[in-house]
Amino acid sequence: MRDPKRVFIGVATGRGDTRWETMMALIQLVALPGYSFVIKPGGGCDIAHARNLMLHDWRTRTDCGRLIWVDADVVPTVEDFARLLAWDVPYVGGLYPLKGLTCRWSFNGAKESATPGLWAVDDLCTGFTAMRFDLLERLLISYGAQTAYKIEDSAYLDEIGHELCQMGPSGGRRFSEDFCLSQRIRALGVEVNVDPTILVGHVGSIDLLEMHRAHGTFVSPQLT
Repeated sequence: MRDPKRVFIGVATGRGDTRWETMMALIQLVALPGYSFVIKPGGGCDIAHARNLMLHDWRTRTDCGRLIWVDADVVPTVEDFARLLAWDVPYVGGLYPLKGLTCRWSFNGAKESATPGLWAVDDLCTGFTAMRFDLLERLLISYGAQTAYKIEDSAYLDEIGHELCQMGPSGGRRFSEDFCLSQRIRALGVEVNVDPTILVGHVGSIDLLEMHRAHGTFVSPQLT
């Protein structure tokens, strides 16, 4: 049995480092009543490997009913977490500006969702997203056989993991690991949802959200 009020927080670190702004955001989760959290950092040889190991840890080591991915350089508030968790849909995310001088947001394509207040998008960056456990089960039913591999990392040595987040070319595009996951979710007939009111910071050398707001380059996310 999975507890919907118990949430696995997967902090995708890639190289193994986490911004202090992100750590402060996670510490403040104690102010969110009604939920309990398991916080798990995940590194590895690349970000896709980190995400897949966190999915494995969520599935095999916890009873959490939901996962939230928080990349190690995004800065959500407690209110952002609360709004994300308020949506009872299989997959939903907030938005953040991509790194660069122009204000580009972390999704491709958007239309009105079947759920009022959300957008349905084609591709979604995974830096601040929530997934229900039943969606992971559906993904494993559909893709488990083709994505299974023997894990060589010491914490899960010789266990069977699944490369649901996978980088590489497909259908004339080269997918990042998060866009690959979006495509696999949509292939199940499940919407990839966005709450366009959740705009979180994204820290490079500076917080890009604050930079765009301060310098007049901020552009609101739009339906296409």
